[in-house]
Amino acid sequence: MKNLFSLTSLMMAIALALPVAALSQNANAATTKSQSQAVKKNAPAKKKTSRKAVKSKAAKTVTPPAATPVQEAALSPQELEIAKQVQTGHIACELSDSVDLEPTPGNPGYFTLTHHNARYVMRPVESRTGAVRLEDRKSGEVWLQLGDKSMLMNERLGQRQVDNCETVAQHQVSEELKKNPPKPLFQGADGETRGK
Repeated sequence: MKNLFSLTSLMMAIALALPVAALSQNANAATTKSQSQAVKKNAPAKKKTSRKAVKSKAAKTVTPPAATPVQEAALSPQELEIAKQVQTGHIACELSDSVDLEPTPGNPGYFTLTHHNARYVMRPVESRTGAVRLEDRKSGEVWLQLGDKSMLMNERLGQRQVDNCETVAQHQVSEELKKNPPKPLFQGADGETRGK
């Protein structure tokens, strides 16, 4: 009986304490709200500006001069040799797309590649296949230049961004390959295919 009495009194104490706690929280919230309203009344009035005023202020702002190019790390002699093989300019690609590839001013051997509105600072990298390879390590973009075409890929995403890009020299190689395709790898001198 004693346990039942103590349990009942405990439950009654909790039941009485809950409404009191809720009332004190409401009182604190009301005090905080009235204090914030008082601060707003004492604050200086905001000046309203029209859209025309905002536009005229924006028109008057002077754009700062172009930032000086960032000095990139020096390239090795092998990388500088690879850079000499890079074909630059406005390069047309498939699906009416294009890229612009130009030497980066102030950074010998580096190139700036522009595709849509994105700009990448590319550096030459040695490749085992003999292809000319440029990389932007920050973004993961890779420019591969083969004899008859070039492509832009994102190595991190594993996606081709643009393919079948041809400079004038690459277009000539591509046309020559169409006229005179290379012999199959397993074709002998007599024209007979081995292994069949």
